[in-house]
Amino acid sequence: MRKKQNFSNYRTFEETSERGFKTDPIVPDGSVCIEKEDFDLSPPHKQPQGSLFLLCAGKALSVRHVLQVKPSFIMMARVLEANNLTSLFDAQNVTVFLPTSEGFFQFDRAYYGIGERDAEKWRELFAYGSLNQPVRVGELPESGRMISRLNSALRLYVNTFHTRAGKVITINGATILEPDIRTDNGILHIVDRVIAPVGSSLTIAKYIEYPELPNLEFSSILLAAVVVPSLSKQTDNSSSMHTSFSPNDSYLFPMPNHGKDPLFNNNTLLIETYRAHIIENEALFLPASVDYLPPKKALFGNLKFYYRDDGKLYVMNGGIHARVIRPNIPTVNGVIHVIDNLLRYVYQNALESIGVMRDTRLFSQLLTSLPESRQFVVRNLTVTVFVPTDWAFSKVPLYWQQRLTEGHGTDQTVFSHVIAGSVVDSSLWKDGQTLTMMNNKTVTIREMAGEFYLETSDQRVRSRVEVMDIGVINGAVHLIKNMLYSDQFTVWDAVSDMPQLRSIHDFLNSHFQEMRAMLNMSTNPENTVFLPSNEVMARALDYLNILVAVDSGMLLKALQGHVISGRHSSSSFVGETTYITLAQNGKNITIRKAESSSEITITGGHVTSKVLVKDIYCSNGVLHILDDLLHIPTRTVGHEIRLRPELRYMQVLLQTLADPQYDLDDRRHNYTVFVANNDAFSALPWNTVSSLMVNTNWTTEVLRAHVVPGEMRQLEEIPAKVALTAKFNVVYLVKRKNKVYVINNNMAAEVLTRDIPAINGWVHVIDRILTVPYRRLADVLASGQDDVSLFHQILTAVPEYVKTVMKPTRNVTLFIPSTRYIMSLEAQQLEWIKNHPEILRRLMYGHVLPNVRLDDVFLREFPDQDYRSRSAYNISFTITRDNGETFLDAGFDLQPLDVVSRAIGCMDGIIYVIDGFLNYSPFSLLERLKREPELSSSVRQMTRLVTPSELHLLDNQDLSFTFFMPGDYALDYITSSNLKEMHSLPALQKQKIFWRHAVNGTILYYEDLQNVDTVKDLLPQGVTLDHYNDNVYVRYKTISSMVKQYNLIASNGVIHVLTKFLYDFRSVKDPSDPTAAPPITSSTNVPGTPSTIDRNLSHSINLIEPHSANLIEPHTTNLIESHSANLIEPHSTNLIESHSANLIEPHTTNLIESHSANLIEPHSTNLIESQSTKLIELHSANFIESQSTNLIESHYTNLIESHSANLIEIRVTFKLELKL
Repeated sequence: MRKKQNFSNYRTFEETSERGFKTDPIVPDGSVCIEKEDFDLSPPHKQPQGSLFLLCAGKALSVRHVLQVKPSFIMMARVLEANNLTSLFDAQNVTVFLPTSEGFFQFDRAYYGIGERDAEKWRELFAYGSLNQPVRVGELPESGRMISRLNSALRLYVNTFHTRAGKVITINGATILEPDIRTDNGILHIVDRVIAPVGSSLTIAKYIEYPELPNLEFSSILLAAVVVPSLSKQTDNSSSMHTSFSPNDSYLFPMPNHGKDPLFNNNTLLIETYRAHIIENEALFLPASVDYLPPKKALFGNLKFYYRDDGKLYVMNGGIHARVIRPNIPTVNGVIHVIDNLLRYVYQNALESIGVMRDTRLFSQLLTSLPESRQFVVRNLTVTVFVPTDWAFSKVPLYWQQRLTEGHGTDQTVFSHVIAGSVVDSSLWKDGQTLTMMNNKTVTIREMAGEFYLETSDQRVRSRVEVMDIGVINGAVHLIKNMLYSDQFTVWDAVSDMPQLRSIHDFLNSHFQEMRAMLNMSTNPENTVFLPSNEVMARALDYLNILVAVDSGMLLKALQGHVISGRHSSSSFVGETTYITLAQNGKNITIRKAESSSEITITGGHVTSKVLVKDIYCSNGVLHILDDLLHIPTRTVGHEIRLRPELRYMQVLLQTLADPQYDLDDRRHNYTVFVANNDAFSALPWNTVSSLMVNTNWTTEVLRAHVVPGEMRQLEEIPAKVALTAKFNVVYLVKRKNKVYVINNNMAAEVLTRDIPAINGWVHVIDRILTVPYRRLADVLASGQDDVSLFHQILTAVPEYVKTVMKPTRNVTLFIPSTRYIMSLEAQQLEWIKNHPEILRRLMYGHVLPNVRLDDVFLREFPDQDYRSRSAYNISFTITRDNGETFLDAGFDLQPLDVVSRAIGCMDGIIYVIDGFLNYSPFSLLERLKREPELSSSVRQMTRLVTPSELHLLDNQDLSFTFFMPGDYALDYITSSNLKEMHSLPALQKQKIFWRHAVNGTILYYEDLQNVDTVKDLLPQGVTLDHYNDNVYVRYKTISSMVKQYNLIASNGVIHVLTKFLYDFRSVKDPSDPTAAPPITSSTNVPGTPSTIDRNLSHSINLIEPHSANLIEPHTTNLIESHSANLIEPHSTNLIESHSANLIEPHTTNLIESHSANLIEPHSTNLIESQSTKLIELHSANFIESQSTNLIESHYTNLIESHSANLIEIRVTFKLELKL
């Protein structure tokens, strides 16, 4: 039985990227080749010193190879390969700006007129985003331009934005995500999108005249240039830089004559209007990644930027707003942004302005339906109008909208939004300020989280001001998100008569009248209700109808779980708050609103929904419309996956490789599915991606590894390390440091989004593809991230290890002692290992299994039996399972083997992390004995038998031992009186008992003990070995002790654990011994029994050695102090002559001749003990003085010659030399 050990005690391409930028330049002062106005980086400008030297010294990859191996560039690399453009970035000393796969995926090539195999246009696009000089981010100014590698007449532009999240640097509006990746031929920067379109060599003025992109016309600007020729001169200068916001003819509405005439007949006004669209000395590209842009000074007036709720960017100057419809068209001297309106020029009154805006159509209809006298107020008098958008009207039931158009209702509706006689622009607003409308109703301005709201005097409606300060010639116009004073209908009224809620209305009306009654009644406090849109109901209706029939009570509780008490508008939600719903029985909801976003999400019953329509104010509460049902799944697993853009790659594979073994849209079967997100695919090595695309059989197998059929499990319902049978192999769940991982075939993936419910199962989003390795052994071992690097670092001193592991051509299985375990060793233990090559080679042989991949799939082929494998180094490895645990045996200590959570699958092998060495121990034999909990009691008894100095021989690293140690269970066979008897023996006898359990100078493993003929002459005196029932027994006299545990290795030996002490106690506690072998009889031939003479002489030596040792030490000290060197030599000679012949030789000879074998041992013992004692006591000084090399050789030469025992010569010489 093996012992189960218990050990309770500038970045390179390969480096991890960071979002933060290092802005310190790497070149000496004066060598930076960038100028703020125009930093042309084409030759012959001086190249930055030092950068490329470091790259070459670091042996970095080229740009081409980075594209091939870095997962972020997979999609782009495919396009380059398909169009034979892989050599595009082979030139030396380049800087390249490339998009991630996600950014490339979003690139609309058709928009820019690029075909899938249009090689020349792809070449131009990619070459445009590169430079002929290596440039780091730290060398870029806040803004400026660079010469493109595509053409010396084309420019790339840099902008810097300072946001709450930090500094953002862009190239042509593309944000740099990962800067300064050094390659051996330049520098690579990763950006968030494709840098498109390709820049134009035209100036802004010429581009306006001859646009190069389709569907662009700027006739209004050209007309202005014709009227005032000087207008285009500024933007036609290629040495200057400008930003132009240019209205396109296809978007700009036809201008009436009363607008055109004043503009084109007044050169000053025309010039001012033209200049209001131009920023001088700056090419301002607009990034999608920045949610706030600071105001900019135009040549006339100031430009302000803002995003509306639809996510579109708007620009404003002088009260006129325009939507940016086509940003970032680069020219040789700046950038053009196409907009849909003319900035600055105000020529419309409030009535006209409201009539031409795209999203104020319904309010305009109300205005124009008024009598002319009432229209006159808005058209001609000074007014401030808060206009409800069409979206605001959609929050009012249709029947209520109809009432607004009837008689007095129209007037009241319109003039509850109009202030007469004053211009109230946003610069005058203050929180709490009261405004009086034309119908004498009042509203209060509320400022909340940087937004302005209008709140009615009864505090029942709060409408957000979405767009402020639209300029008109007779005042100001603001756009708001809700109609004021329009809440005189119940929630059920709204549900009944709003088109977007038609389906939920019909469902509740048919099946749940109690819900209808609740939504229709007046309550105190009022309720806030969240209901699903028509789209949600359309996909869920069949399933909901089944639930009505099966468990309508449960469904009713789920619907009541959409209602909370109180009147809550969207502006009242801050951060994250959990609310108790009317269902009460645990169906709470959690509402989240991010600080920097207006988006609101609601989670109930593991379903997370977005609020699509906010703030439908009703007489008995507030209604919000959701994009999902809470507490109840409404989609199948397959539909849920297809719905999520972050799972797009997995969607494509599942749809392309339809598998007959499962159908995730089948409602009759349940599934738990772990779905890898898009980043998981982007992180794959290029060769692996290619294999997945080509080898459909493998891809099908990979997909099956993510699907657990017949299960509907949330994560909390899955026990840790319990196998879930997937369509391929099994899935385990593991928790580490507050994170949850799933594992299949030794590939672990972190769960990013858990517990997405579906009608037929649960979906969990993970960050890696299961069963598919991402890294090579060498990368993992060198990473320092997986508790394996220290052992690897130690073994790199062995060339054979480096060759096998670092450059493997086949699979390798590694059993790596953890860094935590190695760090637990004493410093001297670790140094001892490092400084002994033979130990390092031994560790390599015992922990490396070349040409074998023992992964989970393979090991599961042996569920109920041991698996054995012999390595190329002739080391046997056995994997054993015992009571649900797995153990690894390399012929020595058993190591617990965690094949689930401590295994790392690699492309070229697998690593198992263990907490100990398999074939080596850093602890000496004595340390190991004391550390074993199952030996603690017996070790205390054994160590009392010898002196400390003798005991510490077992600590000596220059000696080696095989030690037969009785286990604690050996004490079960003896009584306390037996122990008392043993410890009361003379010191010499106790020493004999102790050393009888040791083989000095030799390490005998269990396999050696099984070869009795080989080791028989190495065993202690009187000790023999025997075999019975495949077990090894150690015999001494009548004692037969089974080796119960074996091969407990130590740094200077090995321990085998026995069932009994090798001492014949006078009585035993229990004479029956189930572990005992049969007794030796005359017919029993014990191999390797020494001859009689060998036994007696060996016994004599064993007797003399310990007795002499006790006397020699003190006598030696006295001798050295009292005798001179002159006395020692002659006295030694006399002693040898007089005592060797007269005492030792005749005594030994007579003894052997005159006594039978049965009497020799006791008589010899008595004789030698008495003679030795007398000799040592009488002549100790003389005798010890004479223990020179000559004495030992001559004295024992006579003895050996007279008995011709070759074995005795070896043992006597070795043992006496050791003792002396």
